[in-house]
This record gives sequence, C-alpha cells and structure tokens, in this order.
Amino acid sequence: ADAPGERGTLFLEPEQIAAHLVACSETNTQAGFHVIGDAALDTVLDGFDLAAERIGVARLQAGRHRLEHAEMVDEASRQRLLAYSITVSMQPRFDEYWGAEHGMYRQRLGERAGQMNNLAAMLSAGVPVVLGSDAP
Repeated sequence: ADAPGERGTLFLEPEQIAAHLVACSETNTQAGFHVIGDAALDTVLDGFDLAAERIGVARLQAGRHRLEHAEMVDEASRQRLLAYSITVSMQPRFDEYWGAEHGMYRQRLGERAGQMNNLAAMLSAGVPVVLGSDAP
C-alpha cells in the first residue's frame, strides 16, 4: 500500500518448490522456505499442492517442513499449513517493533496489518509453531 507497483520478489515458482519438496521428502530432509507476505505464502503452498500430487500428503507431512517468517496468514492458508503439517517459525517481537496503530505494518499494509503475526490463530488452529528472535 505504501509503494504502488511493489509486490516483493519471488525467487521460486511453484514447480521449483514442488521439486525441492519432493527431493527433500525422499531423502528425509526437512525443507525450509523464507516466506514474507501473502503472495509468497500462496506460492509456497501451491508448491506443496503440486508435491502432494506426486508423493502424497502423508510423505510431505512426515518431512516436517518449515516456513520462516510466516507473518501474513489468513484462515484458508492456516488450513493448508495444517493439512501438510508445516511448521511455521514466527518472530513475536516483530509485532512489538512494527505493529500498533502507527507502525510500519499499518503504514505499508493499511487495514491488512491486523493479520500480521497472529500467533493465537495459528496455535488455535493447531499449526505447529516455533518462535525465534530474528536477531544476531
């Protein structure tokens, strides 16, 4: 909202994400993706959908794959995270730093800022959550 035309940068397409998930799942290696923003989350979850078509949901769940910085998660995405048993790594202090009425989230996202870092919704839905500080 604060920079018209700016939508972030996607580094992988769903097909590439699926290939990585399949390769990691087949070698019992946890895959991880850095995901900030709803477009990034949607793209990663689309990759999970493609991977599930190839190796099945149970195989993906067994991988205990994780997402770093899953900050902007709506109810539909929470259900998809839960379906694949994806662990999300969240940084609760981000809300302290950038939340609130006049913080960076509100400036950049407007009303959508209220969706940011909703730990209660994640935990209530049963999504596996780990916490980090994201500090050196």
